[in-house]
Amino acid sequence: MKRLSLLLVMIFILSLMVPMLNASEVTIGAGDQTGRIPVDMFYKNSLFECLYYQDELLIVNGSITGVAFYNNFSSNLPGMPINIWLGITTQTDLSGGWIPSTQLTQVFTGNVDFPSGSNTINITFTTPFQYSGGVLVMMVERVMDTTWHSSSDLFACQTIGTNRALNLYSDSVDYDPAAPPTGTIPSGKFPKTTFFYTGQGIGNDLACLSITGSTTPSVGQSYQYVVTVKNNGQNAQTNYTVKMMQTGDVEIASLPGLPINEAQTLTYTFNWTPAVAGPTNLYGKVILANDEIASNNQSPTLSVAVQPAVCRQLQLPMAQKRCVFRWISSGRTPSLRLSIYPMNLALSAAL
Repeated sequence: MKRLSLLLVMIFILSLMVPMLNASEVTIGAGDQTGRIPVDMFYKNSLFECLYYQDELLIVNGSITGVAFYNNFSSNLPGMPINIWLGITTQTDLSGGWIPSTQLTQVFTGNVDFPSGSNTINITFTTPFQYSGGVLVMMVERVMDTTWHSSSDLFACQTIGTNRALNLYSDSVDYDPAAPPTGTIPSGKFPKTTFFYTGQGIGNDLACLSITGSTTPSVGQSYQYVVTVKNNGQNAQTNYTVKMMQTGDVEIASLPGLPINEAQTLTYTFNWTPAVAGPTNLYGKVILANDEIASNNQSPTLSVAVQPAVCRQLQLPMAQKRCVFRWISSGRTPSLRLSIYPMNLALSAAL
């Protein structure tokens, strides 16, 4: 009987551990800035919306069960009413305006404590959100209050891009999440965010983040360009290729990839000698078999304006120069040419 009881206890403990073992979290953003988002306590009402991309979420398929923000408040604000919605969109930015709450799923409605000082604000969703890929939309509403608080009630934020987030705040207007106003100017600023989820994370994903180098190279001269690659997946990678590309999918050069661990970033340096003057675009590219997110394999383009070949001239101190005039007769029209030589060659050149 004791053995059976012990077995039942062990089974119960294991049943509690299974969801814990499958639970994961991912944090998006460095938090190197501050801002009054996703909720603005300095105003009585606020509405915020932001996009999170799959190569940031690192989730293939899973249930998002909660979110965390990082505050640094001068006020102690317990029991603040907050609403949160999540959804999936095919849009890659919010330049076209708000995605209304009617197109999203409400995952939380309730009161949240925002203590003074630096804290992690954990919010467990009342309705977990099933995520199976794509661009995630999050809308957060500070429900209209009867009072406002300090302008120093801030959250850790960062700026990535220019049009992934929208923000509104007011003391008099109660913004409707189902019908936000048009004309809101988007920005790239959003709060440092941690999502909690259960399910399958991304195993294989290399992202080509950027390419940097001269934007005004000259024909015939060699220039260095640096391509940055990051491993967003959970698996270390050793067999991949990094390329430097030009407009028209023209490959300039390629390098074999070095071993790269989870969350590690590496840079690759390429040499390029332009052959043709004029405008063109350069970009980096990473090639990995079985890459689960192809949309981040190519870096943003770098616009360059290749300059014509430069004619180099030898500059000599005047004391070392001599001028030699020559009459040159070609057909009926004679011409005069001025040549400048070093002193030790001047005499022989004039002869």
